[in-house]
Amino acid sequence: MTLLARINRLFKADVHAVLDSIEEPNLLLQQSIREMESALDQTMCMLVNQQNTAKRLDEQLAQSLDSQLQSQQEIELCLEHQNDDLARELLRKKITQSRCIDSLKSELAETNQLIAELQLKNSEQENALAKLKEQADSYNSRSGQYKWAAKTDSTITEAELEIALLKEKQRFAKPRKSASRGGQ
Repeated sequence: MTLLARINRLFKADVHAVLDSIEEPNLLLQQSIREMESALDQTMCMLVNQQNTAKRLDEQLAQSLDSQLQSQQEIELCLEHQNDDLARELLRKKITQSRCIDSLKSELAETNQLIAELQLKNSEQENALAKLKEQADSYNSRSGQYKWAAKTDSTITEAELEIALLKEKQRFAKPRKSASRGGQ
């Protein structure tokens, strides 16, 4: 390894160390949670839109099937009365309706497939968000303990230290007095 490559590697390591010390892990976790919640909201919005689309397609399909059934009844009536010209027009309408129904069924199947995919994605995102929140809670509880320990160590005054020393001396002296009385 050349000298310049080693210096470059050392410089990169120092830069990364500085960046690691600057970054607040808690803030990064909170930002990640916000971003994940935003992505979850977007997925949920897309899911609701697709569910509304599926509902609309279902209604259109039901109306088209009813219309096709009515056309079929009208065709039968025309054939019964031997009105072939009117029957042809109704058959043209029925064929158009059949194509429309096939198209609606296909679009509905695609929409239902997309709904299933979005539901799966939503579930995965909810699980990932729950894990991330759990990690944040775990980190916050650990960092809270360290902060508490640091505060208690730094806030001990000289007076508190002197009082604690006197109490310890007093406690230490009591067993010696009782031991010397028992020895007399």
